[in-house]
Amino acid sequence: MEKGTSLRPGWIVQLLNCEDVRYQSCFLTIDKVYLWGVSGYIYGPVSGSRAMDQVPPQEIKYRACWSEMEFVGKGVDLSEV
Repeated sequence: MEKGTSLRPGWIVQLLNCEDVRYQSCFLTIDKVYLWGVSGYIYGPVSGSRAMDQVPPQEIKYRACWSEMEFVGKGVDLSEV
């Protein structure tokens, strides 16, 4: 993604070319936009949980520079629904 691309909190990007390969291809919901990229969160399973457990997903905070992401779409503002 090009530096300076117009992004907003609540929008979603996909992580590509990550330094940390555990998050490769994950979707990130943007929290804040910076000159260097964005910060946001990824939902992931709680460490050690099984797929069948009734454990809520964990929010994983992540910072992504412009070269690590591609725009996917705009999130829905639930306050307007």
